[in-house]
Amino acid sequence: MNELSGIRIIQAAVYSKFDQRIGPIPAVWHPSLDKDLVDKYAIKSMNIISGSDSVPEKLAILPIPDDAVKIVVRCLTYKDPNLRGFRGISTLSLVIGEAGDAIFYKYLIDLEKDFDECAKEIVDLEENKHPVKQPLIDAFFRTITNRLEELRSRELGRRGEIEFPDESSHSDNKKELDSVYKIIVIGDPAVGKTSLILRFTDNAFHQSYLPTIGTNLSDKVLNFERENIELVFWDIAGQSKFNKARKNFYRGAQGIIIVFDLTNHETFKNVKAWHDDATSVLGRVPCQIIGNKLDMSGQRAVGDEEIGKLAQELSCGVFLTSAFTGERVDDSFRDLALRARKVLEQRGKRNPRSTARPKTKDE
Repeated sequence: MNELSGIRIIQAAVYSKFDQRIGPIPAVWHPSLDKDLVDKYAIKSMNIISGSDSVPEKLAILPIPDDAVKIVVRCLTYKDPNLRGFRGISTLSLVIGEAGDAIFYKYLIDLEKDFDECAKEIVDLEENKHPVKQPLIDAFFRTITNRLEELRSRELGRRGEIEFPDESSHSDNKKELDSVYKIIVIGDPAVGKTSLILRFTDNAFHQSYLPTIGTNLSDKVLNFERENIELVFWDIAGQSKFNKARKNFYRGAQGIIIVFDLTNHETFKNVKAWHDDATSVLGRVPCQIIGNKLDMSGQRAVGDEEIGKLAQELSCGVFLTSAFTGERVDDSFRDLALRARKVLEQRGKRNPRSTARPKTKDE
C-alpha cells in the first residue's frame, strides 16, 4: 500500500518578496533548503504575475518538471508608500512532490482557507512594517501538513467502510459487482496520468502500489444500465528504465488510455510509440488519447487539428481534459469504459475478472 501522507507530499513552504531593484527573493522558508533551490522557487512563484497588470486572487499550481515538483502559489499585495505604485508584491508557496499533486487538485478549496489565513497575517505584518519571521512559515507548513492528514484519515476511513464490510454483507457485495475491467494508463512521465486517475476515482489518498515497475492501481465502480462495472486502472510508470518489464503489465487489459501534455509537444509526438507498444501485446482494444492540462491554455503547444489527425490514424477516441479543474475527466474515462463494455459484449465476454487486478496470496 502506498498511503500518501502530508509530510511526504509537502517538501517546503516558501515566502518570497519582489524587490523592485533585483527581482524575486526568498525571505523565509521551511525546512532548510539549498539557497539556489529556494531562489529558483521564488522566481518560479513570481512568474505567475510576470507581464500582468493584475495579481491573481486564487491559488495557482505551477509545474517544475525538472525537479518533479509543483508549486502551489498564493499571490499577495500590501500597501507600502515607499514602493513604486505604493504597493508591495509577495508570494506564499508550497512545494509539493508530483506524486501528491492530485490531492491538492481535489482539496484545493479546503487548503485555500489555510493559505488565506496565513496570507492575512503576512499582509498585516508587511503593512505595519514588521518582518515576516520564521515561526509564521513553520506554523503554516505544520498547518497544511496536519490538514492533509485530517483529509487523508477521513477519506481512507470512508473507503475502509466500503472495503471491509461485516461478514453478513460480504457475499452480497460480491454478487453486486457484475464485471471488472483492467484499463492501462500510459504516457510520458509528468503528463498527469496519476492526477487524472485520482480525479476520476475521487479518492486521492488511496492507491495500491506494485514496486516492481512503479505501477499504481486505483479503482472505481460505475453503473451502466443496472450493471455494476469495476474499472481497475493500472497507472504504469513512463520512465525508460521500465521498458522491458512494462509489457508484462499490459496483458489482459480491456482498454488503453494514453495521456500527453497539451503544453509539451514532445509528449504528443510520443503518443504513437506508446500506442504501438501497448497494441503489440494487446492487439486492437478500445483506446483513448487524452490531452491533459487544458486549463493552461496560454501555454498550449499542440493544436486540435494534429490531435484529431493522430486519433484518426490510430483509430482512438480523443478527449482534452484538465486534472486541475476536472474538466471532461469523467467524460473521457466513462467513454472508454462504455466502448470496452461494447467490445466485450460483442465478444461474449461479460465478466473479465481474471486479469483486472493481481492475485493475492489467498487467491
